[in-house]
Amino acid sequence: MTQLREQVGPYFGEFGGRFVPESLIAALDELESTYNAAKADPSFVLELAELHKNYT
Repeated sequence: MTQLREQVGPYFGEFGGRFVPESLIAALDELESTYNAAKADPSFVLELAELHKNYT
């Protein structure tokens, strides 16, 4: 499986910034936090790898 890259800040290459409505920022922050916790969980990583292997 491809290694997950660690992203520093909400940037898109050299351009930077978040291009979403302000009303979505809290939801996106929660999504980011939850995903970061999940990718640190070995069982999540194994399940994701299995799904990737079987469905791609």
